[in-house]
Amino acid sequence: MKSNSSSGDGTARNRAVGGIRRGPAPAWLSPAWFLCFALWVGGGFTRPAPANEIHVPGDYPRIQDAINAAVDGDQVWVAPGRYEEKLNLHGKAILLSGEDPENPDNVAATVVDADGFDAPVIICAAGETEQCVVRGLTLMGGTGWLIGQGRHGNRSTVGGGIFCRNAAPTFEYCQVRENWCLGHYGDGAGVYCGQGAQPTFYRCRFVANAAEKWGSIVYVSDPGSSLRASECCWQGNSSDRISTMTMIWVHAAERVELVDCLLEDNDNTTYVIFPYATELLLERCIIRGNDGCLLRADGQREVDEVVVRNCIITDNRHASNLIVSYGGAFTIDGCTFADNATTSATISLNYGTTAEITHSIFWNDPPGTWTISYDPQSFVAVSYCDIWGEWGHGNLFADPLFASWNGNDYWLAPGSPCIDAGARDRVDAIPWPARLDNGRRADLGAFGGPWAAGWRVWRADGDGQGLP
Repeated sequence: MKSNSSSGDGTARNRAVGGIRRGPAPAWLSPAWFLCFALWVGGGFTRPAPANEIHVPGDYPRIQDAINAAVDGDQVWVAPGRYEEKLNLHGKAILLSGEDPENPDNVAATVVDADGFDAPVIICAAGETEQCVVRGLTLMGGTGWLIGQGRHGNRSTVGGGIFCRNAAPTFEYCQVRENWCLGHYGDGAGVYCGQGAQPTFYRCRFVANAAEKWGSIVYVSDPGSSLRASECCWQGNSSDRISTMTMIWVHAAERVELVDCLLEDNDNTTYVIFPYATELLLERCIIRGNDGCLLRADGQREVDEVVVRNCIITDNRHASNLIVSYGGAFTIDGCTFADNATTSATISLNYGTTAEITHSIFWNDPPGTWTISYDPQSFVAVSYCDIWGEWGHGNLFADPLFASWNGNDYWLAPGSPCIDAGARDRVDAIPWPARLDNGRRADLGAFGGPWAAGWRVWRADGDGQGLP
């Protein structure tokens, strides 16, 4: 009988034990593996350091001093108080937060006031990423930076509250209020985004900001720049001192998205939102009580570049038109327009504009005005709408029977002709209770169709208002 031994090439042969042939031991059972594990547990290998917490004013009296001391991954916690300073995040991936960011009272009490510094309140211009998070602070008193070249080659004062250039920071639960950009083509009093900036805003409030020229709230400029805001409140941005051209001005940028936002009581402006040659999405927004032309869409080539979807647009005022376009293109899908005051038309299309309007409700226009007007060079397709006047097959001209529920208006009451009146292949995303006698086929208006399920309203008092 041959005994187990090494083979001629020096490789150990498999042994048979109990009739079972076993291969070589797994690598993870080797002594080297146990040694590595012991070194890791014992600290022999370097592990990521836990986030260092820096407290203001406990560790540093000034927020900027704490930022300067922080490294990537650190957290800077700011106690309630008024900090008279301007801030620069210097490209760091840190958390800068108030102590209780989801409490509106705490946010209002944690103030960074840049009044007197002739600068933005906070600067992000060193490649900050989404891992740079500013949370639960009130940013006020900023007057912006004077940059060398503005929209028309002029020197411009931009970015009163937030100056963002070539950076993509995240802002959550912040208030951006009472910032100014005056003179020198003042633009973007609340936020300036330029040269590839891509900030994100979540549950932030923009209140009482004012710019002398463009963008009292936001100015987004340059190819590659974009902005996304969700569940934000844009309220009461106006000024008795100046009359601004726009509240949200977007010029030749990449894209701006406002989702589940409230735009309310913004006054003393020519245009509330003016995207030029830029993609824009307004989705599930409440837009009400504003004084000025709500939307001007110029320079877009395709109707899917500016999309207004499942929005409630009510009680807005303008001396001419609520939505106007000069050679642009846009889509209005699943919106509710009601009780707006204009002297000409709700929608005015000019100079070769192309528009698609579908599954929307237009009701209670002022007497003697047009719902939609367009010149011979323009084209509009209107389908599955409840609209004043005669717009052909597939459109209604009937009282939509609006109702109020849980503090929100413009629901469809049982028996509304707009219930289940959408296209046959379009369904409602809101699971209506059986008692409402509302089937799966899409309703008209803001609460119907496939994008309605996400409805939320971020109210001015800071409460989230859910819908059934």
